[in-house]
Amino acid sequence: NRLSTMVHELIHWKDADEYRKRHPDMAGYADWINIRCWKKLVALEKRGYNIEVSQYASDTYQNKQYDEVYTEVRTKQLLERRDSS
Repeated sequence: NRLSTMVHELIHWKDADEYRKRHPDMAGYADWINIRCWKKLVALEKRGYNIEVSQYASDTYQNKQYDEVYTEVRTKQLLERRDSS
Protein backbone atom coordinates (compact mmCIF):
# COMPACT_ATOMS: atom_id res chain seq x y z
CA ASN A 1 0.00 0.00 0.00
CA ARG A 2 1.43 3.35 -1.00
CA LEU A 3 0.36 4.88 2.32
CA SER A 4 2.12 2.34 4.49
CA THR A 5 5.38 4.24 5.06
CA MET A 6 3.55 7.45 5.88
CA VAL A 7 1.18 5.71 8.31
CA HIS A 8 4.08 3.81 9.90
CA GLU A 9 6.01 7.02 10.57
CA LEU A 10 2.93 8.85 11.86
CA ILE A 11 2.39 6.05 14.39
CA HIS A 12 5.97 6.56 15.59
CA TRP A 13 5.26 10.27 15.91
CA LYS A 14 2.08 9.55 17.91
CA ASP A 15 3.99 7.27 20.29
CA ALA A 16 6.73 9.85 20.81
CA ASP A 17 4.15 12.58 21.39
CA GLU A 18 2.48 10.44 24.05
CA TYR A 19 5.84 9.98 25.77
CA ARG A 20 6.67 13.70 25.59
CA LYS A 21 3.42 14.58 27.35
CA ARG A 22 4.51 12.57 30.40
CA HIS A 23 8.28 13.05 30.51
CA PRO A 24 10.52 16.13 30.63
CA ASP A 25 12.88 14.85 27.91
CA MET A 26 13.36 11.96 25.51
CA ALA A 27 16.20 10.32 27.43
CA GLY A 28 14.26 7.17 28.33
CA TYR A 29 12.08 6.96 25.24
CA ALA A 30 13.83 4.07 23.47
CA ASP A 31 13.56 1.75 26.47
CA TRP A 32 10.00 2.89 27.29
CA ILE A 33 8.65 2.32 23.79
CA ASN A 34 10.41 -0.99 23.29
CA ILE A 35 9.10 -2.44 26.56
CA ARG A 36 5.61 -1.06 25.96
CA CYS A 37 5.48 -2.56 22.48
CA TRP A 38 6.92 -5.89 23.59
CA LYS A 39 4.06 -6.22 26.11
CA LYS A 40 1.50 -5.43 23.39
CA LEU A 41 3.07 -8.01 21.06
CA VAL A 42 3.02 -10.69 23.77
CA ALA A 43 -0.68 -10.01 24.32
CA LEU A 44 -1.40 -10.24 20.59
CA GLU A 45 0.52 -13.51 20.27
CA LYS A 46 -1.41 -14.99 23.21
CA ARG A 47 -4.60 -14.23 21.29
CA GLY A 48 -3.20 -16.07 18.27
CA TYR A 49 -2.29 -13.05 16.15
CA ASN A 50 0.63 -13.55 13.77
CA ILE A 51 2.80 -10.52 14.53
CA GLU A 52 5.18 -11.20 11.65
CA VAL A 53 3.03 -9.20 9.23
CA SER A 54 5.90 -8.35 6.88
CA GLN A 55 9.49 -9.27 6.22
CA TYR A 56 10.48 -6.04 7.94
CA ALA A 57 8.45 -7.04 11.02
CA SER A 58 10.13 -10.46 11.05
CA ASP A 59 13.60 -8.97 10.74
CA THR A 60 13.08 -6.32 13.41
CA TYR A 61 11.53 -8.89 15.76
CA GLN A 62 14.71 -10.94 15.51
CA ASN A 63 16.68 -7.79 16.41
CA LYS A 64 14.39 -7.13 19.41
CA GLN A 65 13.17 -3.86 17.92
CA TYR A 66 9.67 -4.43 19.24
CA ASP A 67 8.53 -0.88 18.58
CA GLU A 68 9.11 -1.42 14.87
CA VAL A 69 7.21 -4.71 14.89
CA TYR A 70 4.23 -3.29 16.77
CA THR A 71 4.19 -0.26 14.50
CA GLU A 72 4.07 -2.58 11.48
CA VAL A 73 1.16 -4.47 13.07
CA ARG A 74 -0.76 -1.26 13.72
CA THR A 75 -0.01 0.03 10.22
CA LYS A 76 -1.36 -3.16 8.69
CA GLN A 77 -4.48 -3.04 10.86
CA LEU A 78 -5.20 0.60 10.02
CA LEU A 79 -4.73 0.12 6.31
CA GLU A 80 -6.85 -3.03 6.25
CA ARG A 81 -9.68 -1.14 7.99
CA ARG A 82 -9.34 1.65 5.44
CA ASP A 83 -9.38 -0.76 2.50
CA SER A 84 -12.42 -2.65 3.79
CA SER A 85 -14.49 0.53 4.21
